[in-house]
Amino acid sequence: MNNQPKYRRPLNPNQLKTLQLIFKFRYITAPLLTQAINKKARRTTQQTLQILEEQKYLGKRYNANHRLQGKQAAYYLLPKAVHELRDRYNFNKTILNSMLRNYSLSDSFIEHHLDILRAYIGLQRQYPNTFHIFTKYELGDFDYFLKPLPDLYLHQQKAEPGKPREFLLDLYADTPLFVVKRRVDAHIKHSESEDWQTTTSSDYPTVLIGCPNARIEANIQTYATRKLDQSEFDITILTSSTKAMFGTSARIWSNTTLPEELLTLDL
Repeated sequence: MNNQPKYRRPLNPNQLKTLQLIFKFRYITAPLLTQAINKKARRTTQQTLQILEEQKYLGKRYNANHRLQGKQAAYYLLPKAVHELRDRYNFNKTILNSMLRNYSLSDSFIEHHLDILRAYIGLQRQYPNTFHIFTKYELGDFDYFLKPLPDLYLHQQKAEPGKPREFLLDLYADTPLFVVKRRVDAHIKHSESEDWQTTTSSDYPTVLIGCPNARIEANIQTYATRKLDQSEFDITILTSSTKAMFGTSARIWSNTTLPEELLTLDL
């Protein structure tokens, strides 16, 4: 019997890109991966995931309940992939180490991260070649962001003078109202501090809140308006439904001070 290990080719650029993308979003499905990298052939991305799984770079969350619910398998980095990325790239070590627990996290945690990826894909469709978009896992080395870190940070590549250039986005699904309100309070407090002044922009980013339903969105609009009236600093808070963010229409945002008018992020 031949016990010699099988020869494995070095990771190719497509496989490395897939691992980097999974680091960016923490969890990914084959259909979402196809959309995120703008490929038409889902079979190609499924083959890439399968090879990385066979070579122990990726784990997969999928069971009978997921199948009954019509959910796709969610892939995540295994320790072998974490070590590979640590050796190849200058990724934040603390964040990389946190991904060693990917296998044990809840289904709701995974679904939230898949929603972040859906929002990213939606933004790419709504605003092609407009934003550099970073997830919380890419922001670990920057101490001027609000903690916990936002789900997404958007930096507009070519903003017109007088228009917002930076955006902080948080998504909520099945989230208690008090949690979203607490985040509004945290943004206002952070904008009143000098923490953001350490960046190249002194203006606090526009805050984007993806709300789980219309009731919570209306409540947050009223709450944010009252809180901003009490603040010495003027920041912009826009709300939308999380579901609307996954679509193709860009005119989905409401300013908390003028909620009747739907806006785009071009403002």
